[in-house]
Formats: sequence, C-alpha cells, structure tokens
Amino acid sequence: MIPDSLREAEFINLLTIRKNGDGVPTPVWAARIEESLYVFSQGQAGKIKRIRNSGDVRVAECTANGKLKGYWHVAKATLVESGSPEEAAAYEALLSKYGWKMKMLNFGSKLSGKAKTRVVVRLDF
Repeated sequence: MIPDSLREAEFINLLTIRKNGDGVPTPVWAARIEESLYVFSQGQAGKIKRIRNSGDVRVAECTANGKLKGYWHVAKATLVESGSPEEAAAYEALLSKYGWKMKMLNFGSKLSGKAKTRVVVRLDF
C-alpha cells in the first residue's frame, strides 16, 4: 500500500542502489494508479541501469531539487514493458497529474528524439 505522504506528492526522491551498495537519490515525478506509483526516465539513465541490477529502492517525498520532506519508504521497482497497456496508462496518469508541465516536457522530448528512449518504472510498496 502506498504511504499517505507519497500518494499525491508532487515530487518523490527515488533512491536506487549501486552495485557497491551506495544509494543514489534522484527527484522524479510520480503518478498513482491504484496501489502503485509510476515514474519515467531515459532508458540509459543511471537509475534505470541500477533498477535493472536491483529493483530494491527507497522512496520519500521531496522538493524539486531533492530536499526530503518526509521519511524513506522501501519499495520494489519494476520496469514496465514498452508499448504495453500499463505503460500507456502510466503516461496517461502522469499527464493527468502534471498537465501542461508534462505536455511541455513531452514536446521537448519529441523534438530531441528522447521520447522514444523513455522507460516507465512501477513502484510497489
């Protein structure tokens, strides 16, 4: 079950773990579908590589620059299959939550060609 502090948080800090055990925090947008949170990133981003190695992550509410506003919560990160209905639903939820901000990001990503390399991640608590 998603912790209350994360249900509608504007930003969450996603802490992924390097092979040497060090944590790497990254502020990201997240949208809720039922009892999971969904985030996205470029497929070659470090956090995606670390999730491929280990889906064990921690998540906390934060500001846009990553300053924590709450406590860390343990979660399991799973990469969502590209082109799947789950991926489409995640993008719909993100667009619904972030509105014009998401539209602007999508526009820039399409112009640069980066939209094709995105990966969606499901976070389960």
